Amino acid sequence: MSETEKPPPPPRYAEGLRRYKAGDREGALAFFADLARSLPGDAQAHYFQGLILFRLERYAEAQAPLRRSADLVPGEDAFVKLAMAQGQTGDLQACLATLEEAARRLPGSAGVRAYLGTTLRSLDRVEEALEA
Repeated sequence: MSETEKPPPPPRYAEGLRRYKAGDREGALAFFADLARSLPGDAQAHYFQGLILFRLERYAEAQAPLRRSADLVPGEDAFVKLAMAQGQTGDLQACLATLEEAARRLPGSAGVRAYLGTTLRSLDRVEEALEA
């Protein structure tokens, strides 16, 4: 495995990922929701639950599991998806607050900075966007 490749997910996620890849998004969602309930400290289970809800365009529902994932293990993917879900529901202030938190917690994240800049520009805060 090269340095840029992500390691394969742990085996406990296999069934949910299999369902998702087979097109059974609702089945995958149920699997990861159950897993997140049984393993509340598993950030990845919450992330997959939120990601599937996001892809099902259930943006309001996606926010709680994505927030839980970001709180457990701060990661660019969880923060950006959470901010995107907030933006999709029209809550740009929450989206901005999430991205500002992510920028503080992940100062080296180019993805967070880029999305923060885009959000600031959409709020006509161009000077701040240039600094992001």
